[in-house]
Amino acid sequence: MDKSRIAHWAKRSLMVFFALLALCYCLYLILGYWYLPGKLKEVAETQGSEYLGRQVSVESFAYNPFTLELQSENFSIADRPDKPLAHWDHLSVNVDFWPSLFNWHLVVKEIQLAGPQINILQTADGFNFDSVIDSINSARNQAPKPEPEPSSESEPLGVEVVLIQISGGAFHYEDTAGIVPADAGIEDFNLVFNDLYIDTGAESSNPFNIAADLAAGGAVTLNGDYRLQPLLFNINLQANTINLAGFADFVRNVINADVKNGVLDAKATLHIVKPAPEAPTQISLNQSRIEVTNVAVDDETLDPPLLRLDSFVIDDIQLNVQERSLNVAAVNVAGLSLNQWLDKNGDMRFQSLLLHAHEQTMASAGTPTATQQPSSEAPEPDPVAQQATSANKQTAEQSPWDIRLNEFTIRDSQSHFSDQKVDPPAKWSLEQVNASLAPIVLNSDQAAALNLRAQVNQAPLQLDGELTLAPVSLTLNIGLEDLATAKVTPYLNQATNIAIEDGALTTNARVELATQPQLSLTATADTQLSKAVFINTTDGDKFLSWENLDIKNTRFNYPKMQLDIEAIELTAPWASMTRGNPSSWQTLVKAPPAQTPETETETETETETETETETETSESKPLALNIARLQINQGNVYFKDTLIQPEFASSINDIKVSMTDFSTSDAQNLSATLQASINKHAPLAITAETTAAKKEIEGSVNALDLKGLSPYTGTYIGYNVDRGELNYHFDYVLEGTKITGANDIVAEKFALGGSVDSEQAIDAPIKLGLTLLKDLNGDINLDLGISGDQSDPGFNIPGLITKTFINILVKAVASPFTLLGSIVSSDENLGEVSFANGSAVVGKEQHNNLNKLASALNKKPELILVVQGNADRSADKLALQKSQLMAELSDIDPEDEPQFYNQSAIDSALQQSGVQRQLHRRYRELNGETFGTLVERIANEQTLETEAAANIATERALTQLSETIQITDARLEQLADRRADNVIAQLLDAGLAENRLVKKDAYIAALTGTTLKFEVQAQ
Repeated sequence: MDKSRIAHWAKRSLMVFFALLALCYCLYLILGYWYLPGKLKEVAETQGSEYLGRQVSVESFAYNPFTLELQSENFSIADRPDKPLAHWDHLSVNVDFWPSLFNWHLVVKEIQLAGPQINILQTADGFNFDSVIDSINSARNQAPKPEPEPSSESEPLGVEVVLIQISGGAFHYEDTAGIVPADAGIEDFNLVFNDLYIDTGAESSNPFNIAADLAAGGAVTLNGDYRLQPLLFNINLQANTINLAGFADFVRNVINADVKNGVLDAKATLHIVKPAPEAPTQISLNQSRIEVTNVAVDDETLDPPLLRLDSFVIDDIQLNVQERSLNVAAVNVAGLSLNQWLDKNGDMRFQSLLLHAHEQTMASAGTPTATQQPSSEAPEPDPVAQQATSANKQTAEQSPWDIRLNEFTIRDSQSHFSDQKVDPPAKWSLEQVNASLAPIVLNSDQAAALNLRAQVNQAPLQLDGELTLAPVSLTLNIGLEDLATAKVTPYLNQATNIAIEDGALTTNARVELATQPQLSLTATADTQLSKAVFINTTDGDKFLSWENLDIKNTRFNYPKMQLDIEAIELTAPWASMTRGNPSSWQTLVKAPPAQTPETETETETETETETETETETSESKPLALNIARLQINQGNVYFKDTLIQPEFASSINDIKVSMTDFSTSDAQNLSATLQASINKHAPLAITAETTAAKKEIEGSVNALDLKGLSPYTGTYIGYNVDRGELNYHFDYVLEGTKITGANDIVAEKFALGGSVDSEQAIDAPIKLGLTLLKDLNGDINLDLGISGDQSDPGFNIPGLITKTFINILVKAVASPFTLLGSIVSSDENLGEVSFANGSAVVGKEQHNNLNKLASALNKKPELILVVQGNADRSADKLALQKSQLMAELSDIDPEDEPQFYNQSAIDSALQQSGVQRQLHRRYRELNGETFGTLVERIANEQTLETEAAANIATERALTQLSETIQITDARLEQLADRRADNVIAQLLDAGLAENRLVKKDAYIAALTGTTLKFEVQAQ
């Protein structure tokens, strides 16, 4: 063959080769564009479903033979109807041909995965992907085994991935194996990995190594080995200086907060193995550590910041899912700073964060949130979910998770809280927090030691104790020193006008809580509240304070509902009260706000709720309070009354109160004493003793200066007090509802002062009555006994005492001369003088009574005797007529002093013949018959002797003639005045001073009889 033929043949062969190559390339293009995508879809949905044991679906495949790029749309591996086991929206794999050819390993230029979803479900029987693994293993076991080839050394095949981009990813994990189902998830995550290299080969275990730098900062390294048959993964994870701010969007979707800063370092060793098809998948985590540093989390309010954290470390995490155990060596928190508040609506600052997280969780579960409308169509039953529920019920009998935290510590942390629901806002701080709790073991009776040291509003707080979780029990020793109580003022301002200006609370308490065999709580405490000062915010004045309140050995027990207090000691209490308009105690409580129709409805609803609550709680056991001893020392109470003028002020000083054996369950037995002084001078003492049979209270006040009561006496009785001291002793006994009491009142050297013009003064002769009640020493001694029935609605002890005193006063005023007679030991009525008809002469017996009256009045120098003459307009008139007639008959000169003729004087004058002749003459002139004719007629009519008839005729003639004499009212008034003058003269002679006597002129309308009655008045 010559060279030309060879060249021609070579040329033709080359042309054929290129033609075949072109044909193969065209065939490759045809297969790549039209055949391969459909075939891949068919294989995935048929053989893939059979191989995995789950329905596999894919919308489409696409292959670009020029760029060697394979794409897949909407790929899913079915599990539950609404949650596939795995899914992605878009997958793109781009192989780099030439680097793969020259480097002798597969080089993938880029893998893009959009919208991937993985939904893991763990039930009591295992994971929802266990059946997939079993199906794969079964398919492999049933496949014909290839003929063994002669062993030869082969180079392992490497796979290099230049770029992996994952966007819009989601991962959900649900654990229904426990008693309480749990779920967790990650939404919308985006990952980018660069320069990944995986070594695969023919050996049973294939090593891999993945390293990636995160765009926001930090690096992630994954290395280890894996095997698919049987399943084995050994993974070493390392995360270095990951910038948490790069996950801010993810966090915001969960809790509506911004991660402004934070660095994450973590490492872990993950071991996943399924040794046999029938065996469960085993997952364990070892040698794990998570450290988060320099964290800053903010919400919409930047100042104060929501959270700051220096470091959060979880050290040596040991997790075994198959054995349901979690062991953590330590959790350490350092430099935690929280700022929380309660706003005016009663919502916590973090509440919006939790609500947002809840809505995200509900939305991911397909449950309508508060902003979504629930569907009216009932969802189709979920067989997988029903199976999970059934498995969950079965696992109730399984052993619980064994969770152990060997140590939990908090160091150098603080929390600030602002309660904005009150005005002004109350601010609380917990600073310099150092706490530890170790070990924490769930479902174990091992006790964990608890201790905490902190500053509560700069007050040292100390907690030490033990916590046991199974069953739950707690023993806690609490110490708090000098906590400023002024912080409580905003809470008091809600309903009162009270502010705590000063005060420090110190307590040492012990709390013991147990839940087995029943819930029980025992708390003991010693508490002191020192230097407390309370202010009335309406005027800024102090109204209450004390040096120290010491509550010793307080013991509370539940369920006994018993509170025992060994002693309450109050030292140097001080109180001030002012009666006014309004009174100071009335201003302490704020008036309720005016109600609108809306608030009225709310109030009615709250009232109904409170009523229902009270009905429910009324059946519960009431609290039994027992106080062994109550002691008050060095107390002072100051009182001012501005409603009267001048203002009244008084005080009770040096108060000492002692009470023993007080009990709400046995209130019948009580012993109490009170000792004090009124206005720092008058001793006050009260004792009370109660038993089941009776209650007795006894007390006294001595040497109380009554002059200080002038503002009250002037207002209510119309007189000031000039001097006097009160000694008062009382003794009351209550038996059942019957009460009896004795009141021994002594007012020494008591004297009223000047009168006061007061519209409120009672209309009664108070001054006279008090004067009459005085003894010879100027003292008033009253023994007021009272009795009554407490069941009587009108029963009132002060009112009863006042009524009894007024009755005594009125009685004294009504019968003053009985009291005056008792002074001189006289039973006679010294308040009147009787006169014979027509006479102004004081009789002998009346003379003696006037001497006694003068003596009594001299012993009562405050009294004035009022004398007013009296006369009888009938009897005295007739006597005056007879006296004047006898004077005329006796020819007495009318200019002479009128002579009084009593019966004896008349009889004596009639013995005179001249008088008889005048009488007979005037009778004849008056009647037209002789006196003898009158005598005969009387003798005949009455069958009398002449002498007897003459006597009767004489008396008849005198009467007839006397009636002819005119006696004027002035004559009667003169007679009354003469009688008064004679009485006054007699009293003056008996030694009564003239200025002690007051004469009132007589007048006809006041004349009532022949008895002159005295009046007495107080000077």
